[in-house]
Amino acid sequence: MGSRFLTSVLFTMLTLLVIPIAALMTFVTKSILSVVVAGLASIFVTTILLGADFSIVFPFSFIYRITIQFYDSTMGYEGTKLELWGSVILFLYIVSSLIGLYKYSQKTRIS
Repeated sequence: MGSRFLTSVLFTMLTLLVIPIAALMTFVTKSILSVVVAGLASIFVTTILLGADFSIVFPFSFIYRITIQFYDSTMGYEGTKLELWGSVILFLYIVSSLIGLYKYSQKTRIS
């Protein structure tokens, strides 16, 4: 029971870290429809990449596999090296999105 709760909490927290990516996409495209389409595409790509080791480059697949291994260790990554690189890539996604949001917020607005 405790591992299921930990898995749910960890998955939720890591998924919330991806919000800056969606926010940046909204600001850049100025279309909520593009964010919805990107969200649906990410669900599709997550499903396809879930079992592959190169899923570390896609944030949602990486988050799912990292959190599910607390519940079932056979569904996680084989070694800690993949987990480490996936964490670095996820961190870079988040940092680059936050930098993009900051740069976008510094633009002068026309009244």
